[in-house]
Amino acid sequence: MHIYDVRVYNLDLQQCQNLAYSEVRAAHQAECHNSWLKDFCVKQKAIAATQNLFSSEARECIAKVFEKAMADTTPFPPSDSSK
Repeated sequence: MHIYDVRVYNLDLQQCQNLAYSEVRAAHQAECHNSWLKDFCVKQKAIAATQNLFSSEARECIAKVFEKAMADTTPFPPSDSSK
């Protein structure tokens, strides 16, 4: 997911909101794909990953991009389970 985001969206993952966006998308499609508490799972995974580079800003960055990133399923087709 991260490679796609960098190549297609030209995201600079050294910027907090860009990294947060990519981490939300990655958690949504991978670690939390089959989670019953998907939003909670995605937020926790994305915050933990983003905190590695942006310890004090991670939660705020995730909050700013969460809805848009959750709606973005590219390059995968949307499915009922991704809602």
